[in-house]
Amino acid sequence: MKTQSEFPATKCISSEYLTTEELAVDLGVSLRTLLRWRDSRIGPPITMIGRRCFYRIEAVRQWALSREGVTRPGPTPKSPKPPYKSYGAKAPATARQRNQRREESSRRRRAA
Repeated sequence: MKTQSEFPATKCISSEYLTTEELAVDLGVSLRTLLRWRDSRIGPPITMIGRRCFYRIEAVRQWALSREGVTRPGPTPKSPKPPYKSYGAKAPATARQRNQRREESSRRRRAA
């Protein structure tokens, strides 16, 4: 059996790939963020070898370049509520209006 030193000096395939942990450190994000990106398919493309997940360095570079200038969407502005449409019904009463009606009805009961 040949030892590694007996093989010709060729580029090792594993040197072209990063593990999930290595890429998280390289990008400066948490491991959980990288896993979330992978689950939502917004992160760099993966290569599965067995059960292990690897990232090809060149694919990560291309992904990073494609993200250049992409900004995170801000909060969506709330649309104004449509005006209350009354089809024979009254507009909803405010708390002040409800209290005034209660006071008026209680005064009428006392007066009667």
